[in-house]
Amino acid sequence: FSRFAATVQPADRLRNAAIDYPGDFITYEKERETMSELNIEKLIELQKELQEQYKGKWAPVCPETAKSKLLYLFIEAGEAADVIKKQGDDEIMNHPATRKHFIEEMCDTLMYFNDILLCYGITPEEFEAVYLEKHARNMKRWTSPENV
Repeated sequence: FSRFAATVQPADRLRNAAIDYPGDFITYEKERETMSELNIEKLIELQKELQEQYKGKWAPVCPETAKSKLLYLFIEAGEAADVIKKQGDDEIMNHPATRKHFIEEMCDTLMYFNDILLCYGITPEEFEAVYLEKHARNMKRWTSPENV
């Protein structure tokens, strides 16, 4: 951890950074106050809202478009990897503009991930149940002597 990352909270980074963010900080703070947490249910809700906004302009969310959305997810993940490769860990940890750019690429990746969930009609409850089952299995995976 860098001194910057360990001592400055994300909201402080936005407030203190000399960067042009979309919208103003007051709007950002008001939006944060209305969102108790950004959980999978909220992410999917936001993705549905985005899909509705661009209905007819973007490919629909259905099983037939899931493959292309997965390919776009890989492209966005590659763009995040590109920030790591070209800018480096120190830039991401200590420079607000680079950090914001990296987070935006990660958000793009997550948005395509959510589109894929929508394509297959995977509900937040279904995703949460399977995720927690998988987490429990992973927590035990390397605890037995033969796996150490």
